Amino acid sequence: MVLYIVDKRIENAEPGLVMGIPKGKHSARSDVLLVQVNNVGMGIGKIVQKAVAAMKKYSEDNQSSSSIDFLSIDAHGTGGSVQLGVGLWEGNAHYFSALRPFMASDGVCEIDACSVADINSNADEEMGTGNGEHLLARLAIALQRKVRAAKETQYGDAIGEFEGVWITAHPPSGVLTSG
Repeated sequence: MVLYIVDKRIENAEPGLVMGIPKGKHSARSDVLLVQVNNVGMGIGKIVQKAVAAMKKYSEDNQSSSSIDFLSIDAHGTGGSVQLGVGLWEGNAHYFSALRPFMASDGVCEIDACSVADINSNADEEMGTGNGEHLLARLAIALQRKVRAAKETQYGDAIGEFEGVWITAHPPSGVLTSG
């Protein structure tokens, strides 16, 4: 199963989005679920609750238990934060632990947003340190799965491909590697 969590503000900037689902290696799959974040004031906890409810409904509708092998968060970003609802940053990444039971044992989370894994020296104190590596590590700990994101500006070419350097945080402790 592929689960996309897409912030509505990305649609105008990403020509690869077709009916809300990005083109790429997963577009031919039939087990794709889309959770759109249409309220820019929605908190991360509510967004994750919406994703959990969508997973439960999908499982009920298909009379099967589905596991997420690919979780994609599609939004705008900057060092250490993602423009998803009110914003995803290291201080609220723990909410994603609610999706852990739905993740496949080899599942991965990918953040398709600009420069998320980078460090933003102009970060607002309310949104954490601006350190993207901290955000990735906290998400990896919450999900207990690999989490990857780019340090560079992204151009929406294809899902699973990053421009420039990208960072992967590994569970259980959020150890980082680059690629």
